[in-house]
This record gives sequence, structure tokens and C-alpha cells, in this order.
Amino acid sequence: VYVTLNTEGSLSNTVLEAVKNSKCIVRLTSSKEEYKDLYTDEILKEEYAPRVHRDRVNEELPEIFARLARDPEKITSCSEKMQEIANKHLWDWKKRIEYEVKIIKEVASSI
Repeated sequence: VYVTLNTEGSLSNTVLEAVKNSKCIVRLTSSKEEYKDLYTDEILKEEYAPRVHRDRVNEELPEIFARLARDPEKITSCSEKMQEIANKHLWDWKKRIEYEVKIIKEVASSI
């Protein structure tokens, strides 16, 4: 299980690595008032990425841990969903670097 309590957003590099590594992710709720994680809500839905209310972390996080500990199948299903998301949205590093090198070569050759 990977927990992110990043108040600025839940799609940081570390979260993307957790998705790529099929980790069950616990994250903060979004904030419509501050426009934080509204898009993340669409990708990491609550049914497979449990959420902690950003103003109630101390109360809710232990409850989420206890729930997950009682239901290891939930952790497995969350992890499987993260693998599906990774396969759909994320490149592996080798493909990403190959693509970036290709773009750099194209730009360099046009100068």
C-alpha cells in the first residue's frame, strides 16, 4: 500500500511510480475550492484508490489501514486496477526515453 498525503496534488512522480508498480494507493480527497485533484478523481476512482479527507487525516487514515488489513482482497483488487491504469496511461521508462531521444533528434536535424 502506498500512501500519499501531498496536499498539492495526488499525481506526483512518486504516485505515478506507485501506479506503475501496481500498489494500492491511499490518497487525499480532492478540493473543488482549490481546484486540486479534480482530474485525479477521474483516473484514480475512490472504489480502488481509498481516500482520506484532507482535513481529517489523523482520524481517517488509521480507519482506512484497519479496513485494508481486514480485507487483503481489497488491496489485491486495488493493485490490479492500478496495473490496468498503468498499462493504459503510462509508458515504461525504456519507451519513454526512446520517444524523447527520437523527438530530440528530429528537432536537432531541423536546425
